Amino acid sequence: MSTHPPTNDSAHHAITVTLAQYLAGCAAGKSALMQPAFHAQARFCGQVGAKTIVAPIQALFDATDRGGPSPDMRAQIGAIDIAGSAATARVEIEGLNGHRYTDLFTLLKIGEEWKLMCKTFHQGT
Repeated sequence: MSTHPPTNDSAHHAITVTLAQYLAGCAAGKSALMQPAFHAQARFCGQVGAKTIVAPIQALFDATDRGGPSPDMRAQIGAIDIAGSAATARVEIEGLNGHRYTDLFTLLKIGEEWKLMCKTFHQGT
């Protein structure tokens, strides 16, 4: 017996669209493309080397603009888990400014839109 309700196809699609906005901004190196995907009070968390980052989402936007485009970036949206108006998603990215990332997102449905509330990442080589 499954403990999770069946995935809502329209919610899954809408979350995928939100994640695609984020990924478009990553590839282009333009935070303006990804900003609509995030809630204004979203958080950005992870580690780069020994440095731990826990910051407002503007830190991600600034880093994206500084990093510039990554035309060879490849990304794959992994598991999306939806529980009513809350969801989680995993995204694997290769070739973003020479690095590999695993991004873990929490999302919240606000009105009719799914917004990224927190991005927690692992940076690989």
